[in-house]
Amino acid sequence: MENNRNYPEIQDAIIIEESEKKQCPFILGNTIEIDMQSLEDDYLVPVFSRDNNQTISHTEFINTVSDAAQTFFQGEQFNQPWTYE
Repeated sequence: MENNRNYPEIQDAIIIEESEKKQCPFILGNTIEIDMQSLEDDYLVPVFSRDNNQTISHTEFINTVSDAAQTFFQGEQFNQPWTYE
């Protein structure tokens, strides 16, 4: 059985190299970098508006996630978390 379909000619892939960009692990908007101590000392902990119950603080959340990741990926090296205002 002969195949009479006309297929386009297949060409080798062309690799396009992008220029070097500074890699940032977070999508940045109108933000500035701050250290964890400043975040803990200078910023309020969010609360639920209906009953004023305290939610988890930003630093507590960051530290909890960091601890969980380090526990799960034991033996791996971790950078310090980046924080933005």
